[in-house]
Amino acid sequence: MTYVPPTALLSIRTIQLTATYDEGGKSNDFIIKKKLAYSSNQIGLSILWQAFSAIAIFYYVTVLNVSGTSISIEMIIYGILNALFNLAAGYVSNRTKTRFGRRIPYILFGSLPFGVLFFFLFNPPSGSTTMLLIYFFTRSSSI
Repeated sequence: MTYVPPTALLSIRTIQLTATYDEGGKSNDFIIKKKLAYSSNQIGLSILWQAFSAIAIFYYVTVLNVSGTSISIEMIIYGILNALFNLAAGYVSNRTKTRFGRRIPYILFGSLPFGVLFFFLFNPPSGSTTMLLIYFFTRSSSI
């Protein structure tokens, strides 16, 4: 069995590229295309996450003068909360039944709010560093 990364960004997910056959002896190449289609969203997510990790923290620390220690503590809290929210999101999406499937409605209708929140992350209102820290946490935890 040969495994290759589904994107050029070396996503965590891997897909099986060996041909599979059903009982009739027909190749199921469409399975490979389906796996590639589902994993292709990792390109956009990886780009946004790298931009967030590198640029947003740099922007808040150097340009807006928010404490790097405070942002580090916030990122630890975010990681813990994100682990819990991922469990809840998985639970809800696994039980969603629509004509579009289980996850397509979340991807489709979540894209616009995601983009808007990403815009507002880099356009904070002026205020104290404490207010900017709270603003950063609420925007980054939404993304």
